Amino acid sequence: MDTAMRDMLAAYDKVFLQQDPELRQLRRWAYGRMHAMLTTSFVRAGEYRRFAGHLVASVAARRGQVRCFAGYPVRALRRCLAGSKVG
Repeated sequence: MDTAMRDMLAAYDKVFLQQDPELRQLRRWAYGRMHAMLTTSFVRAGEYRRFAGHLVASVAARRGQVRCFAGYPVRALRRCLAGSKVG
């Protein structure tokens, strides 16, 4: 997991190497989504401290992520009640 995270960060850093003002919004969005994806990975791995760090980074980059994260328990419960796999 650490290797995948390190590789993703390196790839994003390479893609957004130039600080082009036109890409600033896309950069924030992309990093926010990447951190959101990493939160899921760390929860599933049981690494809650790392989950929390990426949760904060995701919300800092994309404030709209709060709504997504806050709604997760409801979505998981609905999937459980519908007989789908939770997670």
